[in-house]
Amino acid sequence: ISIFLKFETTSNTLTLLFYYLALYQDEQEALRREIDCVRQYDLIKPNYEQLNRLKHMHAFINEVLRLNPVGAL
Repeated sequence: ISIFLKFETTSNTLTLLFYYLALYQDEQEALRREIDCVRQYDLIKPNYEQLNRLKHMHAFINEVLRLNPVGAL
């Protein structure tokens, strides 16, 4: 049963992230610019160091989780 709970929280969080990205297109564009800047337009998969430089992305995810906390039953 814990596998299903983990799936639900992950899917709900991703759904909320995509919802807020669609709702706030200015944020979507800011995040796209940040990703492009960090990746420097490389077509390779991002590495751990690049992911850690996505400060705006981390703030966006934290804000979505603050507004819509996902808790266990």
